[in-house]
Amino acid sequence: DTCRSNEASFATLYVTMPHALQCVTYTASVTRRAGGQLNPAVPRTACRRMLQRLEAFGNRGLALLSAFEYEFGLARCSGGSVCPAFVGPETFLTLQMTKSADFLYAVEEAMEGVGVDVCAMHTEAADGQLEIAVAPKWNIDAADAASTFKTGVKEIAQQRGMLATFMSKPFSLEGGGNGGHFNFSLWQAMGAGERGMRRGVVRSEGGFDSTGFVSAQRDPDGAFGLSATAASFLAGILAHAPALEAFCSPTPPCYKRHGNWAPTVANWAIDDRMAAVRVKSQQSGSAKECYFELRMPSSAACAYLVTAAVIAAGLDGLRQELPLPPPGQSAADGAAPLPTDLAASLLALKADVVLCDALGEELVRWFVGVKEAEMATIAQRIATPPEDLKHSTAEQCILSAWRHMYLEFL
Repeated sequence: DTCRSNEASFATLYVTMPHALQCVTYTASVTRRAGGQLNPAVPRTACRRMLQRLEAFGNRGLALLSAFEYEFGLARCSGGSVCPAFVGPETFLTLQMTKSADFLYAVEEAMEGVGVDVCAMHTEAADGQLEIAVAPKWNIDAADAASTFKTGVKEIAQQRGMLATFMSKPFSLEGGGNGGHFNFSLWQAMGAGERGMRRGVVRSEGGFDSTGFVSAQRDPDGAFGLSATAASFLAGILAHAPALEAFCSPTPPCYKRHGNWAPTVANWAIDDRMAAVRVKSQQSGSAKECYFELRMPSSAACAYLVTAAVIAAGLDGLRQELPLPPPGQSAADGAAPLPTDLAASLLALKADVVLCDALGEELVRWFVGVKEAEMATIAQRIATPPEDLKHSTAEQCILSAWRHMYLEFL
């Protein structure tokens, strides 16, 4: 349904959310301004625009098959305090899972009701840290699923007197943080008859439905089993990785992930969890097993902005036919260092003419302005902490300021 006003129009989908008390309204995006023009600064609108450009590139009907896999913190709330729902680094341990099993199964059931197919759930290395992976979807549906998933997880936790947060570092400044890895592959329409922005769930018995499409990602005769298209697309991502980091790591806590199962340079490697892009590809493998895992994004990142920025960077690689650098490069080998804080990422974004032009000046201006305001608010709170933190350590004041800004709202 479409609701119009003097200021905007809302693309609105009315659905019954299994975890909600009643039928609720899910607003997909603010799409138009007064006069009917599309609002280019809306992340979902920008994402759809970049997907359309991908489809139109070279008249090839390229489509993106993708999914986000999120880590998040689960906390118990009591007397104003927020503590991890469980303690210990027992990754994948069944006994650890039982401490939050009811919550996890409620998430799985609720997500099934809104078309988000949960593939795997397990505990992770940090206190209160869980990870849930979902099945891939075509084009905008993947980012929609990611947005629905994050909101649903938080709502289900609230119903149980708990708090779920996608803040990168909710409980400590040390160790790993919450990631939001972006898994994707490129596909090409077989012919004009099949062309069009494909949508829908793609998981089925034995894999996913790619009827009408062939892989544009895999070439058994290409280096590492990658096609020339995939290689240049990946080269574009690496070339623009410093600017991409602004969207992948959009809050100050995100940068505490660097070096803790998160990349520090713009590189790629086969099945390497420390690379910026982990490539899943084998010379003898199948097309359905060939994809990229962008490991830069934090769980705090917006799925629409990450998707849009990745496509913008990849398309630049395709236009220029950029060669793919050797795998496993370090900074000493020539891999570009990733920014180490949000301020540096924003500078890199503003300096990246290709990404700014593709995503639009208005979107970039709003994004940068919001992030600069967040940093100023955090700095002010650290400089003049609340009365109950007057005698706390610097680390406690930093974590408190971060949590005040992000804990509940991410």
